[in-house]
Amino acid sequence: MSISSTLQSENIAGELKRALLASMILAALTIPYCFALSALIFAGPLQLYVVPGAGMMLFGSTILTLLIAISSSYRGALAVPHDIPAAALGTMAVAVTSSMGDAPLDAAFMTMTTLLILCSLVTGLVFLVIGIGRMSNLLRFIPFPVTAGCFAGLGWVLCLAALSMMSSMPIGWRTIDRLFEPDTVLKWTPGIAYGVVLMLVMERKSSVAFPIWSFLLLTCVFHTVLYVSGITVESAQSAGLLWSGVGGTGLWPAFGPGDFGLVDWSVVLTQISTLIGVTMLMVLSMLIITDGLVLATGVEIDHDREFRIAGAAGILAGMGGSSPGAHSIVLSIASRKLGAGTPWAGVFASVWLGATLFLGNAVLQLIPIMFVGGLIFFIGIDLLYNWLIKVRKRLNWRDYGIIVVIAVTIAVFGIVEGVAIGLVANFGLFALYLVRSNPIETTLSGLDLQSNRIRSVIDQSILLSNGERIRIVRLRGYIFFGTIYRLIRPLKKLLAETPTPALIVLDCTNIMGFDASALNTLVMFLRTAHANGAHVVFAASSDSFQSRVSNDLPDTIRERVWFERNLDLALERCEDLNIRATMRQLEGTGEDGRTDLLDRVAEDLEDHLSRQIHFEELVGQLERWVDRCEYAPGDALSGSDGLHHGMQLVVSGRISVYDALGTRLFQVGPGNVVAPMAVFGGLRTSTIEIAEERCVTVMLTPAGHRQMELEKPDLSRRLYRFMLTDRRGQRYQSR
Repeated sequence: MSISSTLQSENIAGELKRALLASMILAALTIPYCFALSALIFAGPLQLYVVPGAGMMLFGSTILTLLIAISSSYRGALAVPHDIPAAALGTMAVAVTSSMGDAPLDAAFMTMTTLLILCSLVTGLVFLVIGIGRMSNLLRFIPFPVTAGCFAGLGWVLCLAALSMMSSMPIGWRTIDRLFEPDTVLKWTPGIAYGVVLMLVMERKSSVAFPIWSFLLLTCVFHTVLYVSGITVESAQSAGLLWSGVGGTGLWPAFGPGDFGLVDWSVVLTQISTLIGVTMLMVLSMLIITDGLVLATGVEIDHDREFRIAGAAGILAGMGGSSPGAHSIVLSIASRKLGAGTPWAGVFASVWLGATLFLGNAVLQLIPIMFVGGLIFFIGIDLLYNWLIKVRKRLNWRDYGIIVVIAVTIAVFGIVEGVAIGLVANFGLFALYLVRSNPIETTLSGLDLQSNRIRSVIDQSILLSNGERIRIVRLRGYIFFGTIYRLIRPLKKLLAETPTPALIVLDCTNIMGFDASALNTLVMFLRTAHANGAHVVFAASSDSFQSRVSNDLPDTIRERVWFERNLDLALERCEDLNIRATMRQLEGTGEDGRTDLLDRVAEDLEDHLSRQIHFEELVGQLERWVDRCEYAPGDALSGSDGLHHGMQLVVSGRISVYDALGTRLFQVGPGNVVAPMAVFGGLRTSTIEIAEERCVTVMLTPAGHRQMELEKPDLSRRLYRFMLTDRRGQRYQSR
């Protein structure tokens, strides 16, 4: 056997050994947890069925752990029925028994079991739909305050359920005085103290082993006290200190096909809304769990895949009577911390759970009620602390207020009502925020922002003199009936200025859309703009927006409204119109107007002509070392391989420089340099240079440049100085 084969065998053996040891601890954590869930669900008169209920939860854990361990994208994942839906199902059990009145408890148990099965099947199917439809990302739009409020409310429900379980009576205003009777206080005080200690220890040091070992130790102490006091197990069960359940050794199956004849289907129908609420909570829990695993371990997880496998496993587990379940973030992280980040940890854990399922009834009936209640109380106060107290530092008062409202609503009325109130409040605040948001990002003039088109000296002077005639309004967000007037009012103020802006650009680059009301109001503004003699140009608007606006305008107004692909083209159109309008005005003023314009640009024209003369002299002196290039409109200046094989000096024509997305960055013309760094070797730029009209350039290749430096070093220095003074050419240097 080779060394690599030997090492591989040793690694596999070590992995299996770690998985086996870790699985024992993980199973030991899961067994009392399942018992606590059963006690939470089968509350009140159904407390007699906690032991068979624990068998159903263990069956669900066995199936969930096995299937998710071998299928999850997270190696070492474990799964159990969840405590959050169990809290809601516990309130359902009380409603079921009260609705069925004097019906036999067996019938109430089977009705409750049927609800558990339906809840798991519905949740599993929803998970499958989300996973198969790849919709997990869409669900992330559920507001965080709604999620946090649900968990905080359920924390309160769990705390009350724990008190009710330990005191053996329902908790309410009418029974609160009985809660403090001496005999009753002795039942729940140890459990509350245990839950608080667990909370304090787990906050300081998150040890997954502490709850199980402390639970086993307290159970041993409890039975030692019973033995020393001479109290038998039967007496303790009669006093409500220990569970009393069915006989035999097995915990499953807890029911048979014939037992469904006892189900009261009318009661089942009354609980459909609660089942839907439980499913919603499970979806929220699943999103938090998968995100939590990614944050805690850094392992990439396929969220849609996890929904699919959790859905399939949940359906199979539900057929055995389990409540809804999914991945356990605590156990899954614990398996990695124990060095068992492998599917074998879940496989072995499911074996131990299965063995307990068929052999562990006699042992589970010896578990003290008060400490099971303590575990549930710990879960409840942990939810309250994390989602009602710790979260306060992260949120503003509005979001935190929603959490409190949801938590109180769940505690008083129920889960469905709490979720509904939370969604309404959250979306109401969101609508208020949208109404108060300003759809105008900024307002500029033609002096502040110009297009990337190259302009002559005279055109530049006109744009500098009359730039205020162009106004650019940059929009943002989604504009609807609540915000459209915060846009229209400033636009109307622009029209009221003196002189009135001739051209208004509405930049829709950062706009998500307009609703029908906003669109109608905007069309009314276009009519007002037309009446005031202003042209409106929309930049980067969608095709559907253009179609809807055009269809709502008469031909006379539509001719004064334009749509351009981006802001740069919109500015170019406005500048062209501005220049033409100014030239017409100058023609009307006669020779004096044109003379005044020439006087203003005389110095700039002189500088420009001087530079052009210098450029033409330089090109003439470079004639021996350059190649003449001609380009038709639409030709690219780079070669077929995408490289610039030399620096090009533009002799005539106009060239536009685009980025990879087709956005024009700037233009160059006669006297400018294209790809100056290509004079030192083949250059691939991040831009695309396209001839806008027939263009002529001269190209200085690296070979020609080297030859020139040898023969005419002074000319080379003159060329460098010219390149440094070419502002357009310098834009290549920064790319």
